[in-house]
Amino acid sequence: MMMLSSFHDASHGETGQPKAVEYYNVTKGFVDLSDQMAAYTPFVRRATKWYLRLFFHLLTQKAMTNA
Repeated sequence: MMMLSSFHDASHGETGQPKAVEYYNVTKGFVDLSDQMAAYTPFVRRATKWYLRLFFHLLTQKAMTNA
């Protein structure tokens, strides 16, 4: 795994991961977690209109993730 950080050096933490990865895992917010959970169940319905795709995305991805 390659990472670039101007804040951390190349040292590893207690878990054996680079300190930049540990710092990210501790400080990641709700948006990162909801995107990760939504990626597990991708929405497969195809719609021709952009507003229908947005509606179904909000209904299936975000609502189910937040529930």
